[in-house]
Amino acid sequence: MSEAKISGNVQDQHGPVTDAKIEVRDKNGQLVTTTELTSTSNQYSVTIPAGTAYPILLTATPNNPEPGRGPVKAVVTSALADRMDITDVTTIVVDSAMALGGLTEANIAKASGGAIGLRQRQGVSAAAGGGGAGPGQSGGGVSRGGHGGHGEHAPSGSGASSSDSGSDQQQPAHQQH
Repeated sequence: MSEAKISGNVQDQHGPVTDAKIEVRDKNGQLVTTTELTSTSNQYSVTIPAGTAYPILLTATPNNPEPGRGPVKAVVTSALADRMDITDVTTIVVDSAMALGGLTEANIAKASGGAIGLRQRQGVSAAAGGGGAGPGQSGGGVSRGGHGGHGEHAPSGSGASSSDSGSDQQQPAHQQH
């Protein structure tokens, strides 16, 4: 096996994490490498030495955590991976896999499916409840998880019109955003 380089972005449910320490641990929990995120960017890059035992766990811990912001985690199962964002969703995958008994391929696969379902439910409640962030923030945050896209309000508008077919004359005005 040769060394691997992994890079990505770090963010939690509140947005980019820019001032944090990232630790990389092998499957036995041994510290492999660390890196620091500067206060200007949420992008990281680490080099994983050859011979590291996978899966590896990446943990980004904010240096000055604000209330409600803790570490975010991600798991990388193979040296072939070169891109891994560390986010609130990947944290759910890691925590769920650990609860299932550890970071094995089977547990990670099960946890990934669960995290996608959980994220979809959170997205609905975030849009309905607002949580102080407002619909714009939840729309942008959730679309990054694979729903819709960046500010494409037309699909959700046309989806609403199909269940409310009586208002077809009004619909084109709403779609001109």
